[in-house]
Order: sequence, then structure tokens, then C-alpha cells
Amino acid sequence: MSEAKVLSDRLESVLRDLNLSALESYREAKDDLLVIHELKLSMSLKKFFSTTNPIESLNSLLEEDMRRVKRWRDSEHFQRWLATYCLASEKKMRRIRGHASLPGLWVKLRSLTEHDNNEAAVDAQDNVA
Repeated sequence: MSEAKVLSDRLESVLRDLNLSALESYREAKDDLLVIHELKLSMSLKKFFSTTNPIESLNSLLEEDMRRVKRWRDSEHFQRWLATYCLASEKKMRRIRGHASLPGLWVKLRSLTEHDNNEAAVDAQDNVA
């Protein structure tokens, strides 16, 4: 068992005694936090992916830009404009600290998804036979 899993279990037992609300919040984020640890990210990327600040910042920028629109024709119309505003907001956002490590993360994620896709293909073949 990894050190992160052991520490996570210990934290859960402490939170169980201290604050059930905090325990529930932790349980919601637990799997994501463990994945971040298992990916062996640099400290700056761990910090970046462990907070909600980037998405909250984007949401704030989008709210600012989209507040004047009163009516959307349909969800496709909304999605097109949302994508447009996201691209426009990109210019206002800061560079990710630790961005130099992103290509390595991309390679790790790619290898993990290829591994999962290969397992799914094998499972599908087994079900057919």
C-alpha cells in the first residue's frame, strides 16, 4: 500500500472524530487527490491541480463576459458561445506554474489511457467469444 493511501486512511480516522462534514468533503476529493499523488507530479503542478482556483478564475471571467446575454436559443448555442468566451479568457489568464512539466504529464496520461483502452478491447473480445 502506498504511503499516500496510508496517510489518507489515517486522515479519515482523524476527521471521523473531529468533523463529519469535513470527512464527507474529503471523501469526495480523496480519489482525485490520490491520483494526483500517484502521477508523481512536480510540486508546482501538484499545487496547481490540488486547488479549485484555476476553474474559479475561469468561471469569474466567463460570468463577467456572459452576464449581458439574456437568452440562449438552445444548448448548442450556449456551448458555442461558452467555448468562444473560454478562448477569449485564455489571454487574461496566467501561465501555470510548473508548465514545463506538462509534456511529461501528457505522456503519463496517454500511456495510462492507452493501457485502459487495451484492457477494454481485451474485455470486449472476451465477451464476444
